[in-house]
Amino acid sequence: MLRFILLFCLNVILVSPALADEPNLQANRTFTEAMQLIRKAGATYDTREAVRLLRGADKSLKKIVNDFPESTIAVQLVTNQFIGDFDILDFRNRIRSLSCERGSYVEDFLAEHGIATATGPTTDACFLYRIETLLPALEHPITIARWDWLSLGVSYHLLGQPDRARDIILPFLNALMTKSKVNDSQESLMLLARAMMLINEKAQAQKISGRISDCSAKLYNLMDMTKQAVWNANMVEARQYADQARDYVEDNQCSWQKSIVAQALKMTDRETDGKKIYDSIEGDQFTNVKTENRDESTPPELAVAAAAMGDPETAFSVLRVVMEQNPWTISAVIEELGKRGEYDVTEAFINDLKGLDQKAEALATLVDTAVKRNDLKRASAIMAKLNALRASASLPDQQALILAMRARAEKDLYKDERWRDTMQTALNTADLVEENKRSQVALPLIATLAYIKTGNPLLD
Repeated sequence: MLRFILLFCLNVILVSPALADEPNLQANRTFTEAMQLIRKAGATYDTREAVRLLRGADKSLKKIVNDFPESTIAVQLVTNQFIGDFDILDFRNRIRSLSCERGSYVEDFLAEHGIATATGPTTDACFLYRIETLLPALEHPITIARWDWLSLGVSYHLLGQPDRARDIILPFLNALMTKSKVNDSQESLMLLARAMMLINEKAQAQKISGRISDCSAKLYNLMDMTKQAVWNANMVEARQYADQARDYVEDNQCSWQKSIVAQALKMTDRETDGKKIYDSIEGDQFTNVKTENRDESTPPELAVAAAAMGDPETAFSVLRVVMEQNPWTISAVIEELGKRGEYDVTEAFINDLKGLDQKAEALATLVDTAVKRNDLKRASAIMAKLNALRASASLPDQQALILAMRARAEKDLYKDERWRDTMQTALNTADLVEENKRSQVALPLIATLAYIKTGNPLLD
């Protein structure tokens, strides 16, 4: 019996290392099979065959993580580490690139990765993938909110890819909510709150909003919430946010920020109250602009508020001062005046704009307001001006931006899918843009897709 026990213990000692190393051996074998499939996929011109091979490789990599989680390779895959020269993030990007391929076999595969929408060169999934390739890579560790990537995440959410949206947005949320070095970044918190709100994560948006203490950032944040509630046709909630903005201004003795409150009140069907707030704005900045003694530190929101309150003369006077540093104000002012039917003075201002991209966005905005006022004749005439702009554009970045605005206006005016061909042309042109200018093109493309999807300027 003693001899039997000794032999049994000796066998356990000899066999145990092999048993302990078995998960690594199995993982290594499966990983080798996956690499062979990936290399074969890269060596074929047949898209269907490449998809079949990549799908097999993907299945093998998932098997490593699921069946051999304690293996070294599984840990490396889960933590996005290089394994030799293999980069799991590049592999996932390669899979997403299939969004631009047609075929049910592609769609079946991509559905496993949360891309349940149609695929092909003129689909939402392809557009989003191509825009993502235009953005400069994220720097790690994350220390500030990047509005370009957050906007992309919002667009992925809006266009039916919530999993990809989470992959993009959660690292920002985790970094900005836990790292002390960025806790005091009011602008980062405001941008993150806006992104969370736009993907309907209201609890998180409110939690982030509670950490915003700067008067300007707080008012912008409340204005964002007001807009989102209006876009969702929740006027009760919108009025609550507008009232919070009014109370905050009064309690904290804010000055020009009253212009944001005036807009919020007008947006919630209380224009008379908004006009009282607007008329009460004091301070040398606004007074100087009204008397043509212009100050370049003038807050840009004053131009938007003046337009919203039906004061085009003051709106354009302020706009001419602030638009170089704050180009977003151009379309915001145009939208407010367009809603009021102030077309003659607005088109005259647009004609004087020097920047072709600014002019294109202003014209696209004016098409939208004309369509909403059911003035289709005017909308068509403005559309003709927008179409003619491309002939004046000599640089790829200008052409790409003009085409993006044309796609947006086509969706407004024609209510069909012709905008997709225009958007594809815009992306083809964007691929020709110099590397250091691509992000400037990517943001308007993202905003255009969000606008077309929702009918609202969520990301402008």
